[in-house]
Amino acid sequence: MTRPKAGGAPKVTKPGGDSTLATSIARDQALQCSDVVEAIFDEMEVWPDSERYPACARCARVCRSFYRPATRVLWSSLSDEGMFPLWSIFTQRKRTSRSLPLDGHCFDSIVTEKAYLQRDLWERFLYYGSLVRELVWHSGLLSPGESTACRMLVDHNDDRTFLPNLRALTWFHSRDVEHNEAIIMLIPPNLDVLNIWMNVCYANTTDLVNATESALHPVADRCPSLRYLNLRIQYISAEHLLPVLCRFKNVHDLRVNHMEWAARGYFRSADTCQLLASLPCLHRLDISVAEFNRTPPVPITHPQLRFLRCSGASADLATFAALLRVPRLTVFWAYCTNQEATRLSDFQLLVRSALSPSFSGSLSRFYAEQEYLYDRITTEDTSSYETASFMDILSPMPSLAHMVDFSIGIASQRFMLSLTDNDLLALGRAMPRLRTFRLMPLSAQSPRVPSPRGLMQFAVDCPDLEVLGLGALRGAPIEMPSRVPSTEHPLVELILKEATTPVKEPKKLATYLHTLFPALNDFVPPSLPVNAIAGWSATKRIHTSLTRGKK
Repeated sequence: MTRPKAGGAPKVTKPGGDSTLATSIARDQALQCSDVVEAIFDEMEVWPDSERYPACARCARVCRSFYRPATRVLWSSLSDEGMFPLWSIFTQRKRTSRSLPLDGHCFDSIVTEKAYLQRDLWERFLYYGSLVRELVWHSGLLSPGESTACRMLVDHNDDRTFLPNLRALTWFHSRDVEHNEAIIMLIPPNLDVLNIWMNVCYANTTDLVNATESALHPVADRCPSLRYLNLRIQYISAEHLLPVLCRFKNVHDLRVNHMEWAARGYFRSADTCQLLASLPCLHRLDISVAEFNRTPPVPITHPQLRFLRCSGASADLATFAALLRVPRLTVFWAYCTNQEATRLSDFQLLVRSALSPSFSGSLSRFYAEQEYLYDRITTEDTSSYETASFMDILSPMPSLAHMVDFSIGIASQRFMLSLTDNDLLALGRAMPRLRTFRLMPLSAQSPRVPSPRGLMQFAVDCPDLEVLGLGALRGAPIEMPSRVPSTEHPLVELILKEATTPVKEPKKLATYLHTLFPALNDFVPPSLPVNAIAGWSATKRIHTSLTRGKK
């Protein structure tokens, strides 16, 4: 018999003790690898600010191996309080509330006392400044002395920015010249993303043009490699804005957002031709167009454009699409601003032009949307409306075979469209790669509306379809499918605005949909107004049946 050693009882191993110890050792070894630690903190960059800031601040105090990656993530974005975290290095002051603005005394240590001359504070300031990659700058909300502090610190740094690694800047422009000049001094040459908001009212157009040029010209000179430019501006014509935009030769993504009611901000045919010719590297363009139907037809070409989103009246959009020659375009988004007055001829020209082989040989996503989905009431007189079938517009074309997303959400007060089960059969076979398909202009007043039996075509011919919107559906009768796909269909959202007849058997419809689409979750449209489904009184009941059927 083995006796215990003198001085104590035999050691007893707890259940699972060895596995717990092995796990702890493996964890410690993993955290000693800098690449693993960096990867963990990289995941924290996408967290909300309210969670990311306190978590990184706590991690930075744990150990030296956590300090650098934690501070890198903590200081990477200055969006909540602007430059205050950097100013606090010199001021040695903390605000009791983030909602309180800085007062002028906070900058006395910089402007008057010149605390930046202390070597330890200056090196700490440059180190944290080098970690900043994103900045939100409100020129109109700057505290007194902040622009002066910026100027003095840049001068002390030999006229170089103390944010050398800044990559993304969101700039809320103001009328204060000193504040605007201060942010321009902070912009490094390797800036990638610039968002400028110029929603300030000026006394006249000349002042606005001068303010725009004073903001964009220095940026074009300082940042030759700028790739993304998002400009939101109002009350300035495209004619005055065009020379400034053409200076960004290397921009890949250009978005010019005017207020919809400022018609003078729209790009005309000659403006668009000059803009595309001056930006050879452009991959994405977001502009508003106008008066294309009033000028002689001139083809508009660009060999590198991949994504195009344009807004304007339906007639201008149709003519614009007919003139475009963009062989590499994959996404075309037409946003109609006069949807209620859209004519059938303009709508037909828009869709056919975008789907023609001369428009683009690579188009895979097509969207024709509007500001809001016009909902016809049942008592509305539609006798004067033009009528047409979707198949008269979507005649089978070779480009449909590459379509992944196809969405039409234009409902006019001048025409109505119809769709049958046979049309769904033809569309499903013409677009086998579909993931999203919406035809929302269908309504109860449409001459022909598909039945639930037509959904079978998508279940068989579109095995990758995830979102389906048909606007309206003939509610009865419900016929169970004779055959179903061998694999589970991935459809998760079915958008139905209304039914032409009451659904008397919602449970039977729920069973029918479960048979075709076992993964179906909800009827709520993801990107349309809430009232888009208000016309179908049985929607809630069917959704309840679907929910119960899954339990």
